[in-house]
Amino acid sequence: MRNTNSVRLVFNPFQAAAILALAMLTAGCEAMTREEVRIAVEESALEAQAINSTAGMIEISTNFTIGQGLEQAAASFRDFVRSQIPCAVITLDKNTVSVRFGEKGQTCFWNGRLYTGLAAVTIASVAPGELKVTHTWDQLSDGSITVTGKAEVAWDVNNAERRVSYDFDWTHNNKTRESKGQVKQKLIDPKAGLLASGFEIQGNREWSGEAGSWKLEINNVQVRLQDPVPQKGEYKLTAPSGKSMSMSFNRVDGDTIEITIKSGAREFRFRINRLGGLQDLNS
Repeated sequence: MRNTNSVRLVFNPFQAAAILALAMLTAGCEAMTREEVRIAVEESALEAQAINSTAGMIEISTNFTIGQGLEQAAASFRDFVRSQIPCAVITLDKNTVSVRFGEKGQTCFWNGRLYTGLAAVTIASVAPGELKVTHTWDQLSDGSITVTGKAEVAWDVNNAERRVSYDFDWTHNNKTRESKGQVKQKLIDPKAGLLASGFEIQGNREWSGEAGSWKLEINNVQVRLQDPVPQKGEYKLTAPSGKSMSMSFNRVDGDTIEITIKSGAREFRFRINRLGGLQDLNS
């Protein structure tokens, strides 16, 4: 049988990074200035975009039969990729499938993006209940961000859990960042599935550039696809200056989630409904 949506979790590292823009409402003389918050929003959004530019290959790399030999699984995966990305050149070398975008003399649109560069997938283990895959990217670009580096991905099929460890460089507008991190994702309720229950993320990310290092801690953040923001957990972002800002989430009822933003000694609370309506609780 194939590895299906029991482990195919949405790889969205900073759920709606624009949520950080809420903090623009709070910035004044507290720990983070308005300009620092603006930069934090931009940096977080670009980091999320870099992660998401590689997410497509991570998602489709679940499409081979559990229990096959490594080379047989790789051959099966190659055939599947060919059916999904006909504009790319797909090759197989033992247990590694290489996907070269933009080498057929034509543009290669996939998942709504224009891709170029190389994405290689090495199937390391297809043991019952466990999948291990190494992803390598060389100048992989989605038309906006270019990524070079790798990620190690391991699925625990029985527990509907995925661990991703990555280390790569990404470039946007001629500026390069070094990015690394470890994230664990799991279904909140494996029996109910992704659409009904959502998924939980925890881990950390760090990226650095000319200004220094940014750090993001993700603490038991629960995401449901039908909600505009996470329903539980906390993000904590630390800027190169050492100043930090946190956002925590708590479900109030079936339609409403409360967001608490902290920076320095200041604290602000908002409530947002499923349609995106925002209520300011600080007046």
